[in-house]
Amino acid sequence: MAYQPVKQDNYTADAIAVELGDSSDTDVEGNHYPGESEDGDATARSSTSRHNTSLYRKALQANVPVIVSLHLLVLNAVLALALGSLLFRISAQSEAGHEATDKFAPGELLYTVGQHVIEHRVERAYVGPGYSEGYVPSAYQGWPTDANDALWKKYEDGNHIRLSKQEASHLAQPTEHVPLPEHKDDYMVGLVVFHHLHCLSAIRRAFYPKRYGTSMFDEDGKVNYITWHHVDHCIEILRTYLECHPETTAMPFQWVPQSTLAVYPVTQHTCRNFDVLSEWVYERSVDVPIRSHVESGGRVVDYTGKPYGEEYNATWAMQVPEGWAYTIDDM
Repeated sequence: MAYQPVKQDNYTADAIAVELGDSSDTDVEGNHYPGESEDGDATARSSTSRHNTSLYRKALQANVPVIVSLHLLVLNAVLALALGSLLFRISAQSEAGHEATDKFAPGELLYTVGQHVIEHRVERAYVGPGYSEGYVPSAYQGWPTDANDALWKKYEDGNHIRLSKQEASHLAQPTEHVPLPEHKDDYMVGLVVFHHLHCLSAIRRAFYPKRYGTSMFDEDGKVNYITWHHVDHCIEILRTYLECHPETTAMPFQWVPQSTLAVYPVTQHTCRNFDVLSEWVYERSVDVPIRSHVESGGRVVDYTGKPYGEEYNATWAMQVPEGWAYTIDDM
């Protein structure tokens, strides 16, 4: 919209004329009016007033871009100060070890539990055969023992951890309260990584059915669908997880003289520091009876030993597919 100058009334115009003029016979442009009679004074003053008003309007119109620029400059300065203050507060929160205002960790599209303790490090991993030079088995490997069983069992502590109400408010889906009287105001979740480790442990245990009672076969040699399905489910979970987080670290090859190409046994990876994360998780671990629930009013009710409800039987109870007849001979 084109700028429209404000119309001045006679009183304002006269005031401007007096302010811009002086007591001589010369106006602001240097025009001289000698020998004016008293009768012509009023006419001269009126002409001078109109002339000065016209000059004021021209000056105001000429300075509009300057006035607008000054307003924009002040507005930009205010916005810059506000943004600087906001960034300072976010930085101060991060340095103090608190979660940043932004709910999402870098590279994430959803809220990540424990995102403020996530850090990265470079790790070496052996991808070649176990007899490669420099290869050292981990404590989780080898034939099952009470010692490595305890290490694998520890992962289960990450499947039930407590969150504060504020932390739980960021979750993409609602969750239940911790069904323990001392923590009933907190909320319970499990971390996906520990569920995946639970699945890997289930596959490991399936290799030793006598030790763990995990045989997939009934006494008549038929494949037990429930047991088989758990292993099948875990394999699928790990497959989808690997596709969800595809690692693109290169695996170099080397030539074994007069023999074959072979994967170089050692690779370096950029990894999330699992030691730091698991320490934070284990501090929040809660040992809960999974058939307990916090009812309305904050009352914890234990349903252990009671029949399962209709909704569970209709929705959650696993049903053997029609025609399932696999036996040990089919394996």
